[in-house]
Parts: sequence; structure tokens; C-alpha cells
Amino acid sequence: DPKVFESQIESLIASGGGDEAEDVFSGLKRTSEELKWNVQIPSKFCFFIADAPSHGTFFAGSTSFNDDYPDFDSDGTKTKAVLTKLCRDGVKIISLRVNSRIDEMIKTYNELLGVNDGIATWELSDSNDMKSFYDYISKTTIDSITASVEMASSAPKLSRAKAHKEIRSMISRASGTGKSKTISSEKKTKAETKWGVKGKFTGSFAPTFSAITEEDTLSKSERFEAIQNVETYEIEKPGALLDLHKVPRMKDAGSDKYRFDLEEINKGGCRSISLCFHYETKEETSQRILKKYIDYTSTVDELSCMRCDLQCQAVAGYLAKSFSSLPVISKKIEYLDATGIRFVDKEDRIRYGCVENVLEGDYLKWSNNFSYVRGSTDEDFSATLQAFSHWTHSVTNGYLMIIDVQGVKNSENRFTLTDPAIHCTDEARFGDSNIGSEGMEEFFKHHECNQICKALKLKKHAASNLPSVIAGTPAVHS
Repeated sequence: DPKVFESQIESLIASGGGDEAEDVFSGLKRTSEELKWNVQIPSKFCFFIADAPSHGTFFAGSTSFNDDYPDFDSDGTKTKAVLTKLCRDGVKIISLRVNSRIDEMIKTYNELLGVNDGIATWELSDSNDMKSFYDYISKTTIDSITASVEMASSAPKLSRAKAHKEIRSMISRASGTGKSKTISSEKKTKAETKWGVKGKFTGSFAPTFSAITEEDTLSKSERFEAIQNVETYEIEKPGALLDLHKVPRMKDAGSDKYRFDLEEINKGGCRSISLCFHYETKEETSQRILKKYIDYTSTVDELSCMRCDLQCQAVAGYLAKSFSSLPVISKKIEYLDATGIRFVDKEDRIRYGCVENVLEGDYLKWSNNFSYVRGSTDEDFSATLQAFSHWTHSVTNGYLMIIDVQGVKNSENRFTLTDPAIHCTDEARFGDSNIGSEGMEEFFKHHECNQICKALKLKKHAASNLPSVIAGTPAVHS
């Protein structure tokens, strides 16, 4: 009730003090430490109201204020620790801007967090009455809850212990080595398909194939549906490590024209892949891959799965880019960009899926999401990709790890990857291939620390029981 909220605010009385600056730090610290922020609750907000900046000239910028404690937190270390803890606890901080006196402080807070909008701002003014503020809070809350529910709805419906048991059973029946030679979509047979297990637990996701041109399809027009307008979607991409703890928003990216192949190139336990053509203009097309979900239950479930897949690809892409920028990394890693689409299938049902560029070449799988990790004595071993998974666990302080590493090595200095899985301590995120800390430990049991791990100063995990591979590793394995 906005009136009740307004009356509560009006009943507050400010007293004490003498200088202009306020003890903002203590308020934030108590908010962080004394309130019980339940990590299992996805939508949490802290509304921050101030009309003067914090003690410490570090937070005042170029503006001068009467401050009895100008040397407080002179480099922002204490404040950064408190703000970081709130963000890692999943708390969205919203500053209610009363005047311009706190602008430099909020700017400094965001700089400490390493993001531009770590702390959002709402303008409190005569033109924005309490009803507008209430509507803003309601919308922000609903958006966050909706995103969290959509992400969590694709989580396993089995108990976690039962799910782990089933996954281990699946793994014991699967080879997990997953190397696929280039094949034509015309020559695909069941024997060449290495899936057969639900989820991302074994085999390669999408064998690559000889390119099929638009001209090739003219004589096979019965295979292709008519051009249709589809709605496209994009996921909010991380811009800093702290963003990995947030549930990203998915937004409409407009409409586009696609033509879909009715024949499937390959099929697994969860998704199938087929060709499609993206029409940039009436005359210009580009060949792409459509990944759609096999077990159709409802558009809501498919929307949730699509959102989860887009998030996995975006998080993996951000970390791969960060990893590749490190001076010691000579072989670069990139993940394909994926676009979500809403289309109509041949049975006139509304469907959701993902499209991405075609990968051409030998498709390799360097790890799955449980116990398979390609070892140093295996063909096509890569120290870079092993170190990448190890590094993602380290740089996120054990919060998540990129695994199920697969794709093509398209040159001596670059890997192009797709279809990642992510283990995360928040097991409501990243879909049913996320088995949390247990999955991370399984990776480390089979991971061999190598010269790149050493160069990155990555610590050996407690679960690791294999010797390091440092000396004598062939250069081709890097």
C-alpha cells in the first residue's frame, strides 16, 4: 500500500550529527551482516536513500563537503567488500536519488563494483510521486521474479540425490570421448550419432557437415518450409565478474526472416539440429543451425529452456573472452553467439529454439559435465581448454565452472566452441546439466594441471588426484 509506505517514511526523524557527510558505510555494513539474505530467494532488494555522501573524501569526488572523517576508507577497500558481499548474496541495490549531492558517491560505488549499473538509481522528485515509485518497484520485482522462475523451471524435477544417481548411471554406459568427423547431412546414419543420453552427459552435440548452399536446396524444395517471420531474443551479457551472480534479463530483439529445413542433421536426448537460412535481405542469405527441443511439452517449458541455453552461451562467452585476454594464453577461445527464436513448426505449434552459425571442421569434445576429461595421453588433448575450466572455477571463487567443452579447433591459435554446460553452487541456475559442487569435484578428479595452470598460478583442487602435467608436454598439446 503506497499510503502506508509513505506514512512510515514520514514518521522517521533524523537527529544527531554535525557535519554534512553521513555514516553510509555503517548502514550498508549492517544491511549486509545483520539482515538474513536467503540465497535461495531469487529476488532481493536494498533501497538506499541518502541526501549526502559518505564520510571520506574518496567518495566525494570533486565536490567538497563538511566532513569530520575525511580520511575514512581512503581507497574504498572496506566499502568495496561490503558492496561485493551484497551483490554476491544476490541483493539488487537501488539508490533513491534525492539530490545531486550523492551522484559522485554512487559513481564511485559502481566503479568499486566494476560495473556501470551495479547500483541502479531512481529519481525522487515532485514529478515522480510515490505512486510512480511504487509502480517502479513492482515492475522491478516482477521482472526479477519472472526471470528467476523461468530459469528455475528448467531445473531437474527429480530430487538432487536421485538425479546424481541417474547421471552416474548414464555416464557408466557412455564412452564420452566424442570425436566426430565432418559429414554431409545427406550421409548421416544412426551409427554416426553419438548421443542417446538425456542431457549433456556424453557424445558430441552437433557433428559438422559439408556446407549446403541455397542453390543445393532448390532441387529439394520439399525439404524446406516457406520463409516465415520469427521473433528473436537476446540475453543480457555479463560485463563484469559480479554480473555472473545475477539472473540476466532476456529481451526482444525484433523480427527476422528464416527458412527451415524439415530434415534433422542430428538428434540427441534433449535437442535436434537442422539447417536454416537467415534472410538478411531478399537476395542475401546466410546458413545457420537451428537447435530445437525434442520433447515438446509446452511453450512455457521451451521458453525456459531457450533462456537457459542463451545464458549458458553468454556466460561461457564472457569468460572465454576474459581468459583469452590473459598474457600467458597463446591459443584463444571463443564461443559462438546464439540467438533465441520463436517460430511455428510444421504442426502449427509455437516453438522456441536457438540459432547460431555453422561450425565446419572436425568436431571435438574435450570434456563432458561429469567424469570425462580428455587426458594428456589422449589424441587431441588441449592444455589450454583444461586450464580454461580450472580457471573459470578459480576466477569466480568456486561459484561456477564451464565444462562440457566442445567445438572445433579452426587454427593453431583459436578454438571456436559451442553448447557449454555450467556447474554452479546455485543449482537452480543453468539447467539440468548443472550438478553443482559435485560436478566440479568430478572434473578435478580427472583434471591434470598443466603448464598453463602453473603460469596462471591456479591452485590444485583438493579433489584432484592426478599428477600435474608440466614438464615434457608437447607444444602441440597446448
